[in-house]
Amino acid sequence: MPIHVFHGVLADWSVDSRLDRLYVPTVAFSGFLDRLTSRYVPAESCGPDDIALTIDDSTMAAAEAALLARGRGHDVTLFLNPHQIIAQTPYFFTILGIAIDRLVERARKTDPRASWRSPHFLQLRQETRAQIAALDGPALDGAMRAFLERWDLDWPDVPAGVRAIDPQTLSRLTSAGVQIGNHGWSHTDIAAMSPDQLWNDISMAQRWLEDATSQRITSYAVPFGLVTPPPEVLTRLPGTCMLVDGTRPVGPLAPDLVNRLDITDDIVARARLRQPWFGAVPRSQPERRGWRVAMKQLLRGGRSRRG
Repeated sequence: MPIHVFHGVLADWSVDSRLDRLYVPTVAFSGFLDRLTSRYVPAESCGPDDIALTIDDSTMAAAEAALLARGRGHDVTLFLNPHQIIAQTPYFFTILGIAIDRLVERARKTDPRASWRSPHFLQLRQETRAQIAALDGPALDGAMRAFLERWDLDWPDVPAGVRAIDPQTLSRLTSAGVQIGNHGWSHTDIAAMSPDQLWNDISMAQRWLEDATSQRITSYAVPFGLVTPPPEVLTRLPGTCMLVDGTRPVGPLAPDLVNRLDITDDIVARARLRQPWFGAVPRSQPERRGWRVAMKQLLRGGRSRRG
């Protein structure tokens, strides 16, 4: 019962952009859906021979992907963070991705081969993300602005595709039959929370999402997908808790705990097979594999230092 996950589609996706790396090209996802031999089923009722589709985050890219799936008759669950919708603020990792792209552009003035795949840019992004993933509110905003100031970068304009969805878009999603899921209040790393803090984060998001959508919100997808909630929280969840951790087996890990399969790379790879020129990575700039594993290690290291 594989439950697939990715983060959305961009019409102007670029292989050279770190920001775009989280997403897939719209045309690639459309082709992926059209070549499926069976339809996605609801995630909460996914059986051993079924597949389900989930999409994470409150972005227009995620909303567009969910609507594309529904337009082709697929069930889909979209996991949302209320804070981004209410405040109409971008995710910190969106700003970080834009910043890395700007630093690469700056570096190319002296080194045409500069790429976000270069080890020092990968490390900069991973370490920065690990350091601030547990922050929230003014502390998170201050840390992100300090990072930009350190590198002499202004707060960027956020492209439309990665902006937060608005209430009108949320209404379109529910009208189209998209199932909404709980992704926490604001996508904060749950490892930094006590059980009481985590439950408050989950329950607050659940109440807001149910009021905003008139749906019963059951599934919960862990922000960043790597940390299993403590037992006293898992037992209180109204439905399935979902991870996305490349170091663990895909599928059920325990009662009401499922590890999802990230299909981002697969969607892009299938598009490349059909159109080899599409999204080709220059040979002088090989993409490093296993970045999610490295991210998990960095997050754990950051938590150890905080402890």
